[in-house]
Amino acid sequence: MGYNTNDEHKDIFLQLSFDNVQKISQAAMRAYEEKQFDAIEIIYSQFKNAATQIFTAEQFLPIPKVENKKAVLKPTLFSILTRQS
Repeated sequence: MGYNTNDEHKDIFLQLSFDNVQKISQAAMRAYEEKQFDAIEIIYSQFKNAATQIFTAEQFLPIPKVENKKAVLKPTLFSILTRQS
């Protein structure tokens, strides 16, 4: 399965700020609304130790529906970043 990617916004964590994230998320939402993409995923690596990084793809758009309100939700990248600031 191939991915159509946009590398204009790689290495965002090198200059992580609200303004940069806002510009990127607005560009992604605009591309999704204009049907340039069927889905938007955020792909990032999670540091586990010096030898291991865990690559993760998290769906940004469309927003996934929660089927069971009693289900335990795993933390998302957004929730982790907002708790740290």
